[in-house]
Amino acid sequence: MPTGHGTINITGKKAYIIISVSAASFDLKETRGAGLLNADELKINGDQIREQIREGLFIGTQKSRATFEKILLNLPESGQIETEIHGHNRQTNTDLTIMIVAQFEAPPDSLFLRSKIWASAKDSIKFKTTVSEGEKILRSELGTISMSRPEYVFFADSKYVALSSFSSGFEHFILGWDHLLFFVLLLIASITFKRWAIVGLCFTCAYAGAFSAISLGWLSFPLWSVVSEFIVESVILLSLLVVSIPNLIRVRPSLFCEGIVVGVLGIVHGLGFASAMSGAQSFDHLVELKIFGFVGGVFVAQFLVAFGLWAVSRIVTAMQNS
Repeated sequence: MPTGHGTINITGKKAYIIISVSAASFDLKETRGAGLLNADELKINGDQIREQIREGLFIGTQKSRATFEKILLNLPESGQIETEIHGHNRQTNTDLTIMIVAQFEAPPDSLFLRSKIWASAKDSIKFKTTVSEGEKILRSELGTISMSRPEYVFFADSKYVALSSFSSGFEHFILGWDHLLFFVLLLIASITFKRWAIVGLCFTCAYAGAFSAISLGWLSFPLWSVVSEFIVESVILLSLLVVSIPNLIRVRPSLFCEGIVVGVLGIVHGLGFASAMSGAQSFDHLVELKIFGFVGGVFVAQFLVAFGLWAVSRIVTAMQNS
């Protein structure tokens, strides 16, 4: 299992967890540091690592914590490197695989996960969580936690999913400088109600359609590979230049042509939005509600930005006429 991934399988009152994290996530003694471990050092630090896992990793419901019955540690072969120790080559590892057996008081309806174990602010862990009965999978969901968002609730109720998805959409638009700047540049080019209504509708429909198609699995391709994600982000940056050109050269395209261009660029922004809620991709827990909540959050953020720009333009116009 690659670093930054994990699986959780819930069967009855038990959960079986496997996580691959960086060895640098733990504060260890009697090692050379730099996030490297070998078998001897793992044996020396095993109890210390288990204690840090018990203190830093919460797995349970929102009311009670599951009991960790077993915590097994392993150094995977994929992370092995050769280092020289006292003149001798020695196999060390940058990764650590954690296997946990957790016991609940009763079969959980939802699973609350929170981690304080991180090597750096850029770290994240993507979990595939399933509820099974024998060999039959009853439910499954994909979710990601990170140092900035260290909590996730799997199989949450509809109210929680709607509110959290709405919040994610709102924050992703407001805090995503590229999406926000694109929208602002698009609007300030010409502040008229008709134009705003048309280009705003084109942008909204385009990104919502692209985002929904990815989240529902209608489009299946390695979107979030390094190459494709780089292409998407590059085109998003290029879109900033595209909406700036009419202002720079003082040429106003027809509203029809502008709507088509904004729609095409909106599709690319929708692909970028999809990465913010990748837990909905090809998994079946309230996917439609997640999509509706996320798009709703982005739409409300757009409306507030547009209203703010309109208010500023009115104030500036009033000051000029006074």
